[in-house]
Amino acid sequence: AVNYGLRVDLVGVHIVYNATLGFNETAEVNRTSWTWINATVADGANWTQPYAFSIAYAGLWKIQFLLYKDGVLTDQELHLYVEVT
Repeated sequence: AVNYGLRVDLVGVHIVYNATLGFNETAEVNRTSWTWINATVADGANWTQPYAFSIAYAGLWKIQFLLYKDGVLTDQELHLYVEVT
């Protein structure tokens, strides 16, 4: 079995033009850690859990899911961009 942690962050972002590279990029404006979820997963098993959220302020947001394995941040990351109007 492996101990996993999942940190969910809400990140405020702005789109900025990078003139050197010639394309738009996102720039982080602020970050709030929303949730920590811990799960122990047996060898060969799967784990799923629904995650519901709401954002109270208008703007462009990134919801970022960061995976930890045995307390160490891995390179596994998932993010979702949401625009609240």
